[in-house]
Amino acid sequence: MSNATRLATAIAIVSLALSAQPAAANLELENPLSQKVTVVNATTQQQAIADWAINRYEAAALPLPAVTITFHTDSDGCLGYLGFYDSKAQTLDMCNWGQHYKITPASTLLHELAHAWSFEYMTPADRDEFTAHRGLDDWHHEGIWWHMGQEQAAEIIAWGIGGTEFASPYVYEADCSELAEAYTVMTGTEPPHQSCG
Repeated sequence: MSNATRLATAIAIVSLALSAQPAAANLELENPLSQKVTVVNATTQQQAIADWAINRYEAAALPLPAVTITFHTDSDGCLGYLGFYDSKAQTLDMCNWGQHYKITPASTLLHELAHAWSFEYMTPADRDEFTAHRGLDDWHHEGIWWHMGQEQAAEIIAWGIGGTEFASPYVYEADCSELAEAYTVMTGTEPPHQSCG
């Protein structure tokens, strides 16, 4: 059985499991490459979004660390953000801000999972290399959001695997070729999708 067939089979099995789950159930997803990803307090639609996002990482051969994704019914739980990944607790919180933002839950989840991936698999030297490549001062600081290496990294990973769902990343003064180069600096591979909106 080819890798593509195995992946397609795994996706089909997880999709069937998702469709059988009631709303607000806890779902533990076993993935061929990633460790256990647990989805908590999700509606059927949110579970489908989580499944889609995780499968994007699988298809790009970017394994995810163990993480618990919790969907909140309000804006509490994310420190004022749409989503928040805590590397120490290995938790990812997704908050509901209503219709005030054009950013979709799917793109937010791709971005937050990119934080999980980069914290797990990028060494300090990798982070320094990416930061220098992008012409940024540092990986993390208390300043302008899009000037942080970790935020540009998350946006670029999400762009590279998200397709049309993530065609316009918040990485200013970067065209498609520059985004693709930055993706390769981090992952060592070409981005599967290179949509630019």
